[in-house]
Amino acid sequence: MTTVPDSVASRGRVHIVLVPGFGAFDALGQIEYYAGTTERYQRWLNDRGSPHRGVVLDYFDNLPTAGVSTRATWLHTYLAKRIARGEIQDDDTIALVGHSTGGLDIRRMLFSPVDPPPDLVLDGGGATDGSDAIAVRVKHEEILKKVSRVVFISVPQYGTNIADWVRGHAFLRRAVIEGLYRGVQGAGIPPLEKGISLLLDEVAKLTKQPDILKAAQDALNETKTSGTDPVHLADAEQAGSQLRLWLQHMDHDFGVIDDLASFTDPPPDSTSPAHYSESARQAEKDLWRDHDIATCSIATIGRRAFTFDPRQRAKPFELHNTSTWPTKKRESDAAEMDISYVLTYRACAGGPFTVPSSVAEPAGDIDTLNLSLLDVTKLGTAGPTSGEGLAVWDNDGIVNTASMLWPNLELTRLVAADHLDVVGHYVLRETVPSPDASGRRYASVDALKSHTEFTQDAFDHVWKEVFDFCVS
Repeated sequence: MTTVPDSVASRGRVHIVLVPGFGAFDALGQIEYYAGTTERYQRWLNDRGSPHRGVVLDYFDNLPTAGVSTRATWLHTYLAKRIARGEIQDDDTIALVGHSTGGLDIRRMLFSPVDPPPDLVLDGGGATDGSDAIAVRVKHEEILKKVSRVVFISVPQYGTNIADWVRGHAFLRRAVIEGLYRGVQGAGIPPLEKGISLLLDEVAKLTKQPDILKAAQDALNETKTSGTDPVHLADAEQAGSQLRLWLQHMDHDFGVIDDLASFTDPPPDSTSPAHYSESARQAEKDLWRDHDIATCSIATIGRRAFTFDPRQRAKPFELHNTSTWPTKKRESDAAEMDISYVLTYRACAGGPFTVPSSVAEPAGDIDTLNLSLLDVTKLGTAGPTSGEGLAVWDNDGIVNTASMLWPNLELTRLVAADHLDVVGHYVLRETVPSPDASGRRYASVDALKSHTEFTQDAFDHVWKEVFDFCVS
C-alpha cells in the first residue's frame, strides 16, 4: 500500500482498490495480478504534482474461482474491516477498480435485487449476555456512502461464451487442475491427455510459442530454492503453500463459471450480476445515482484470429468436430499469435452470447463510444474500423467485447488490447536482478500473444484514465 500525505487535512483520502478477476490473487508468489500498476501509479502521482488530497492504492486478494456471491462477500468484509479499524476514515472515499470477474464482484457487493447485502459484525462475537458489546458492527450503508467511483475493465457484464465452453468441458477443466496439482507436487509440468494433445499439437504448429508455459515453470521454480539461506527457504515455502492453496480453491469451488456463462436463458436462481434482468440493472443504476457513485468502463478488443462472418454468430468450438477446430478459418496473421490466444479466442467466439438490446447501438457503430484510447491501426483489417460495428464474436481472448459495453455508454472507452494486456501482462519482462532470490525469472509475461501490439504507452494511457477518473 502506498500513500500520499494529505495536503488538506479537512479533505479525506481516496482509496483506489484494485479487485482481481478470474484466478484472483494479489500476488501469487512474486508475480502480481496487476503487473506494473504500482509503478504507473507512482509516476501518475509525480505527474500530478502536489495532490489536493491523499491517494492510496490498495490491492485486494480474492478467491480464484468461487462464485461471484462468495467473492463479493469477501470484498464486502475486506472493506468493512478497513472501515472498522480506521484505515478508511470518516472523510475518505473509495474508488473500486474491477478487472473481468472483479467487476461483477463489485456490482454484487454493492447491490442485490433480492436481498440487500447484510451489515457485518466484525472482530469478535457477542458478549455472554447475548449482546454484541465486544464486536464492531459496520452497516452496508456505510460502505455505500464511501464508494464514489467504480471502474470496470474488460468486465463480462452480460456473460461470456468462454464460460459456456468451459461448463461444457468440465472433464478438461478437471484434467488441467489435476495436472497442475501433480506438477506442483512433482515440480514438473505433466503432459496432458493424448486426445487433447493432438489438438494442441496441430494448433501449436501454426502459432507462436506461448509465454504462459514460462509462467507455469516460473511458479514451480519459486517453490524450490538452493542453499540454506533462511529467508530464501521461507520464501520458497510460502510460494509453494500459496500455489497449493490457490489450486485447492479452484478444485473445491468453480462456481464462477456458472456466474460468467452467457446462457440463452439464465437460470432463475442465478445471483450473478451478468444475469440480472433489465429492471434489476435499472434498480442497480438507481442505487448508484442515489449514492453519487459514478462509473466508467474500459472495453478491450483483440485482433481477430479468424475470418468468421461479422454479421453472424460463429459456430461453437467442439472438440469432437474437427471442422470447428482453431485450425480452420484463420486470419492471415494468426501465425503471429500464440496457442493460448488462438484457443481462447476460438472458444469465446462461438456460443450463445447475443448482443443485448441495451448496448446494440454502440455495438453497431463503435464511433458512438469514446475512442480516445483506441488505436485502430493495432487491429488493422483484423477488427472493426471507424464507422463499423462489433461482430457478436469479437472478443479479447476471454470476454466478448459487446458484453463489456455497460453501464455508462458515454464513458465506455474502447481499447485495442487482449484480456491480460490491460493488467500489465503484455510483455515478457525479466525480474531485476534476473533471476531474483525467489527463483522467479519473469516479473510479467505476454500471457495471450494476440499480436495486438499493446505497448507501455498504451498501458500508461489506460491507467492514467483509470486513476484520473478515480479522483475526479
